[in-house]
Amino acid sequence: MNNLDEGVEFLPAMNSKKMEKRGPRRPVVITVLIIVFLLVSLTTGLLFWHFKYRNIPVQKVFNGHLRVLNWEFLDAYENSSSPEFSMLARKVKSTVEEIYKNHADIGPYHKETVITAFSEGSVIAYYWSEFLVPKYREESLNRAIADKQSLVQRWNPRLRNPMLKVESVIAFPVDPSIAHSARDNSCMFSLHAKEGEVTSFTTPGFPNSPYPNNALCYWALRADASSTISLTFKTLELEPCRDDSDYIKVYDSLSPVEPHALVRLCGNYAPSYNLTFLSSQNVMLVTLVTNKEGRFPGFKAEFFQLPKLKACGETLKGDSGTFTTPYYPAHYPPDMDCVWNIEVPSIKNVKVRFNMFFVLEPGIPVSSCTKDYVQINGTRYCGERSQFVVASTTNKIELRFHSDQSYTDTGFSAEFLSYDSSDRELKPWGWGGESDFPEMWSCPSSVFTLPCKLGSSLFQGHSSMPCFTENLLVFLLCSAVSRHRKLCRRDVEGTPRGLMCGFVPFSLSACPGKFTCNTGRCIDRSMRCDGWLDCVDGSDERSCTCTEQQFKCQNGWCKPRFWVCDNVNDCGDNSDELQCTGQTTVPCKEYTYKCRSGHCISKQNPECDGEQDCEDHSDEDNCNCGLRSYVRKSRIVGGQNSDVGEWPWQVSLHVKGQGHICGASLVSASWLVSAAHCFLPLQGIRYSDPSLWTAYLGLTDQGDRSGPNVQTRKIKRIISHPFFNDYTYDYDIAVLELQSPVTFTAVVQPICLPDATHNFPVGKDLWVTGWGATAEGGTGAAILQKAEIRLINQTVCNQLLTDQLTPRMMCVGILTGGVDACQGDSGGPLVSVEPSSRMFLAGVVSWGDGCAQRNKPGVYSRLTSLRDWIQEHTGL
Repeated sequence: MNNLDEGVEFLPAMNSKKMEKRGPRRPVVITVLIIVFLLVSLTTGLLFWHFKYRNIPVQKVFNGHLRVLNWEFLDAYENSSSPEFSMLARKVKSTVEEIYKNHADIGPYHKETVITAFSEGSVIAYYWSEFLVPKYREESLNRAIADKQSLVQRWNPRLRNPMLKVESVIAFPVDPSIAHSARDNSCMFSLHAKEGEVTSFTTPGFPNSPYPNNALCYWALRADASSTISLTFKTLELEPCRDDSDYIKVYDSLSPVEPHALVRLCGNYAPSYNLTFLSSQNVMLVTLVTNKEGRFPGFKAEFFQLPKLKACGETLKGDSGTFTTPYYPAHYPPDMDCVWNIEVPSIKNVKVRFNMFFVLEPGIPVSSCTKDYVQINGTRYCGERSQFVVASTTNKIELRFHSDQSYTDTGFSAEFLSYDSSDRELKPWGWGGESDFPEMWSCPSSVFTLPCKLGSSLFQGHSSMPCFTENLLVFLLCSAVSRHRKLCRRDVEGTPRGLMCGFVPFSLSACPGKFTCNTGRCIDRSMRCDGWLDCVDGSDERSCTCTEQQFKCQNGWCKPRFWVCDNVNDCGDNSDELQCTGQTTVPCKEYTYKCRSGHCISKQNPECDGEQDCEDHSDEDNCNCGLRSYVRKSRIVGGQNSDVGEWPWQVSLHVKGQGHICGASLVSASWLVSAAHCFLPLQGIRYSDPSLWTAYLGLTDQGDRSGPNVQTRKIKRIISHPFFNDYTYDYDIAVLELQSPVTFTAVVQPICLPDATHNFPVGKDLWVTGWGATAEGGTGAAILQKAEIRLINQTVCNQLLTDQLTPRMMCVGILTGGVDACQGDSGGPLVSVEPSSRMFLAGVVSWGDGCAQRNKPGVYSRLTSLRDWIQEHTGL
């Protein structure tokens, strides 16, 4: 009405014109009505979509387990019908619900939690939780459940001793139908092994009637607390394998979660087939999932308990011997690390021959070997491989075997033998009873092919042939001419039987999507020009375009640049070792060391190595660093106490009233290097204020800060990197100037700063030190801790940490967990012992996903990437 009123014009009464009302014209009204209609329709559609589709509830089920720290295990907890089980289940359920309730992305959608089982340690509770979550909140729930830090117990400060103290709350998404089987006890069984006895169990009705259809059956197997379980399927006949067929899954847990699945079985197996599986702890779960059709006998299985392995691997000495994975030919246990140190007489070299090798994990390409693998000479082997040989250029070799928490395989059977490296004649390994033929000659290396002279009496017209490695698809047999034998090929991999004289490679047929070696072998294209000989003839490394980080050999092969001048003929033609005097100048690149004169030299890591490499001696200037007076043989989780003066550059940074907060490294009499994140404002405190801080040097025991070896200094200024990102922790570096210089003593010495071109190779052992927590969520250490950890490949680490690394970060740790920096170690040193025994600062403790978790290595600020910035602000 207001708009219409404004459209009325009152004319004078004496005006002869008629009174006129000017209002909206018809087209305007129609347009407004259309717009209003569209807005109403859009709003209605959005509301309908929100409530009908976006807000539709989705059922989510997660299986999980948690550890109760302050509770002792009772035998009665094995019986889910016992009053003791019910009582503890109520307490654990209440605790889980409380943890969920405190998380905004979890609590509102929680519907039900059921405790399914308990096991030792102190008590491990297994459960499943059901959620009803709007479709648009599903991903938020998944992320929150997957984030271990989300599922933490919140302490009520008024309750000094809570009823249950829990940790390690872990949950995984599962098929809701499998989790709900916990409601139906008709096909659930709980069995405990008896010492010295074998216990049998079968599918319902076996062998007189088929197992039930539409069934979800569980067998919870247990052993005594200090034991593990050996499970064998004696008879197994299920529905033939297909996507929706009946199947058995065995878990290294009492919760059916995929990360702990050991094997998935379907179809039928001959009685002689290897179906023995080992657990890593004293529990195991067997599940049977069936569909609505089929009539099959099922299985008969038996299990017994074994003493838990206290150690895996051993030291082997002598001219020869044999060894296998644990419990071979049974499947090796999950979550295992074994080391064999093999040593033959000092005048010999050692080689290892694998007679059987089955280290295969579903879905893992043999080119990556990221889960189960054997590692020798820095190379990982996995998959199913025929007989192959790996050799060492010394009388010692270290073989490491690793299995993760999931799927396991048969493992390997191997033997070691000594050999004379100077003898290039045929070396006997044996063909397994074919006495008409001499033995196969094994190469001195599994990755290099070396031409070797053969006696003219052995071959007609053949004076030399290449070595045979595991990569060679052509196997050659020969015998003396006096027996009228010719050089012949043995049939391999289904080739027609018969003798073909001469060196005859396999058909050079094309390899679709792959690279074809000149021998006919197919390899992944990623293996082309990677610096390793994957083709036996080296054809994969010829005519390559080398990167800036690689050296091009005269034969066209590309090798890592840090292999140049390492006294090893890596190129095969020795071109990487031809010009290796320190004074040889080369064009300056990012990776070449630049002398003060401006000339660059080819030598890797020449600084402070005790040899003059630069004409102006600048590589040996300012080398009063990185040495310690006390060298003994005798955030760190899994570390050990340090001796006084063992790490004389270690600094403890204190804030008045709070004690030790961060670590730092002494790099000169007046300068420290630490992490920028230590000086972020927190809870109203401006930690970037230098007056808050006190540096303790020469300190080992935090309880002895007034000792005679300790020097105390106030901080004059704190300079954090201007590009430091407090979200990603990129450029996490800071330098601190002391108000007065320290006095160098036996227990106070600076650490060497590496040149920007200094190379710390992948796999190198490094040392981290600090007074941080000795367990995740724990308290700090009183005595300075030390731990030896290993530099991890950047690409591998980025996969483990979901692409969170930048070029200013380096990944160091033990992927199996157990050793890591932790809270309170931040800013502390990561050091490398160089061949000269001088130590260099490789990194600064920065951040990590928890502490000492499996496959969650620590992340450190990379000193070489930040070296120029340090020099700019300190002059060092």
